[in-house]
This record gives sequence, structure tokens and C-alpha cells, in this order.
Amino acid sequence: MECNQVLSWIFVVVRYIMLAINIICPILLIVSLVKQFIVMMAKPDDKKEFSKIKNSILALIFVFFIPLIINLVISWCDDTYHISQCIENANYEAGDSQYIETNDDGEKKQSVIIDPSQYDSPVVSGRTKLARLAVALAPTAEPEDHLNAPNADPWYKIDDSRLYNFYEVMDLTIKNYGENYAYGSCAQAAGGIIRATIDPDFDVSSSEASLQYLFNHPDKWENVGIIRSGERLDDKLEVGDVLSRDSHLMIYVGNDLARDKFPNTKGNVFQADYSEGNYAKYPSIDYIETDFRDFYIFRPTGTIDSSRPLISIDKYLVY
Repeated sequence: MECNQVLSWIFVVVRYIMLAINIICPILLIVSLVKQFIVMMAKPDDKKEFSKIKNSILALIFVFFIPLIINLVISWCDDTYHISQCIENANYEAGDSQYIETNDDGEKKQSVIIDPSQYDSPVVSGRTKLARLAVALAPTAEPEDHLNAPNADPWYKIDDSRLYNFYEVMDLTIKNYGENYAYGSCAQAAGGIIRATIDPDFDVSSSEASLQYLFNHPDKWENVGIIRSGERLDDKLEVGDVLSRDSHLMIYVGNDLARDKFPNTKGNVFQADYSEGNYAKYPSIDYIETDFRDFYIFRPTGTIDSSRPLISIDKYLVY
């Protein structure tokens, strides 16, 4: 039995003992009192019988007040503790022993975080939402091809149900403010998701402007380093990291999160891509092991100071 099972078992036993004392003892004492009264009536001058009656009455009072006395004594140490409640609510159920699985290192797996330093901070939660929304809004994932806008027109909406939620979020976060809302552009695709989840003021006008915004707002965004050409993304990045350079913007989502929606994908980043006059690719979850370019890595600080609201994203996260 585990420790809590032992305590429950002890309290159950104590509860039944207390129940027996509170029921049986008063009956025995009352019977004894009646007997002693009868004897005293027959021998009114016998002082020993009077003493027996007095002791029986004191014992009867003591039995009735045992729980109150215990509570009173313990309350001197902790006025919120009531042992009678513990005893009254005790419950022991026998069952098979429960074993806690261990990981490969032999350590116990824990579903409850014990160390407060491991709690998800608002920053971590924000980055997770950012990555989850990116996956949810992506219409395709590697090894599928990107959906392309006709005539390399990034402002064009193709009629494809897989893009409807993406269009809606872009309209709420970008078009709603009368700005550039190109659906097949890296800055708008990633920037609209950033606006919806972390930073409503994020500059989406171009990838170069986005990079400048990130550097100009250290209160909102921390530059945690650079991932160099040839370095593995999966070895250096965390879910929700924003990768930025003057010619591109994308969001690292990690493969585990990507496979929640696309079970067969190797994808790990969310990106759209636009080349004037050549192509306009709607967003997708792509796999990049290493890139031939350097990217700055940015993470949010958790500070939001904006007159623009974040949008409610819960309905988009169901897929």
C-alpha cells in the first residue's frame, strides 16, 4: 500500500472505533447508571454508590466530547485542521498496486510538474500557440506541393477550402487595418499568425520590414542568436521560434506538432514564398534540415502593449 492508502486505512479503523464508542459506550453507561440508581434507592445511605454514579456521568460526558477535545488540542497548532472531518471522510479501497512507469534512464515519469521553474510561462505558452496556429492554418505539408496563386499574384484568393481559415485570419489581422494582405507572401503569412497570437503590431509589409521591427522592439522580441547556413534547424531551434532575414520570414513548428495534423509529414517549418513575376506560394509545412542562408532567431518576451486586440484562435485549432 502507498502512504496515502495506509493513512486512509488507519482513519477508517479509527472512524469505526469512534462510532462504536459513541454508540455502545453511552448505552452501557446509561444501563450502568440505571442499575446504580436502583441500587442507591435500595441503599440511600451508601456513599459508594453515589460516587459510582458521579463517575459514570463524567465518563458519559467525556465519551461524547472526545472528538471535540481532540480538535481543540490540534487547533492550537493549526486552526484550519479538524481531525473529525478527516476521519469522517476517510475512505479505503483495496486494489491492485499501481506502478509508475519509468523512462529509459530509470527515472519516474511525472504527469504533474513538481518544480515551479518548469511551469509554462506566458512566453512559452504564446510560442506554442503561435506554432499550433501555423500548423492549423497550413493547407498542405511536405511531401505535398505548395498551393500556388495563378499568375504569381500573391493577393489572389484561390477557391480551396483548405485555405478558408487562413484567409480569415489574414483578413482579421492584416486586411482589417487596410494594409498589404498578400496571401502568398512570407511576411504576410507568418506575420498574420504572429499578429493573431503574440504581437498585434507586427510589421508585415515586407520581410525586410519584419526583420527591422524585430530588432527595433527588444521589449517584445529577444534575438537569441543566429542559425548559420548548414546548421540543422532541429538541433538549435525551439517550437515557436521566428526565423527572420531581409529576404524571408518563417516559423519553426517542429515535426511533432506538424504531425498532429499531417501524420506523414517530415515538415518542421511554416512558410509561404513569393518571387515577383515568378511564383506566389501559399503557406505550407515544409521540411528544412539545413538552409543555405543565415537566419536571425527571435523569441517573444511576453510583453504585449498594443491598441490592437489579439484574435480568438481556439476555433482554428480544431483539425
